[in-house]
Amino acid sequence: MMKSIARAGFSAIVAAGLAACATSTMIQSRWKDPAYHGVPFERVAVVALFDTEADSRTFEANAAKQLAERGVKVVEGHTILDDGKMYEQDELRARLADAGVDGILISRLIAVDDRQIYRPPTPYMRVPSGVFFGDPFYWYYHPGPSYYWYWRSSFDVTHAPGYWQELSYLVVETSLYDAREDRLVWTAKSSTMDQDMFQTVASSIAATVTHELVAMDLVAGRARSATGG
Repeated sequence: MMKSIARAGFSAIVAAGLAACATSTMIQSRWKDPAYHGVPFERVAVVALFDTEADSRTFEANAAKQLAERGVKVVEGHTILDDGKMYEQDELRARLADAGVDGILISRLIAVDDRQIYRPPTPYMRVPSGVFFGDPFYWYYHPGPSYYWYWRSSFDVTHAPGYWQELSYLVVETSLYDAREDRLVWTAKSSTMDQDMFQTVASSIAATVTHELVAMDLVAGRARSATGG
């Protein structure tokens, strides 16, 4: 019985650790044009402006995937705009018109926010396998008859050190424009914990932004059928 409890406790700890490592995006601020009452966009150009071409294309691909899964037709920016070329206004409009898009979603990196976060003590009992589940808080307040475990649980609780952790967050601004009227419809600033793999960050941001746009009925919010229709 004790071994089963210990395994259950270990599984819970592992699950909590994995959840803590997951990358999640938080919308820090958002704005929608209150006077805009157009129909949801059905064909959207996704344009990403990041430090490198690789990051920009990775972001565009993730945003395109998220939107396509909601039934939106998507054109990735790099397929209609030449990398590194500065377009004049009329030329850019012509490129977008040729692509037949009714909306333009532009995402750009505006800051890297370095933060120090305090991690409070998270004590645990380092006990031999099968003895009992190592929850020092429980044994601290419900001591057993053994003076050793009474001392041990108290020691682990009172001596577990907290620490400061250095974290970087990518602050991204994403804006949706009506391509037909050249009008800003919605914009938001998001914050996402930086990861070694930009793919993970891009996926998190794209998923959060897509959820927002669908919830506000700004893009077509229907799932694509199995046949792709």
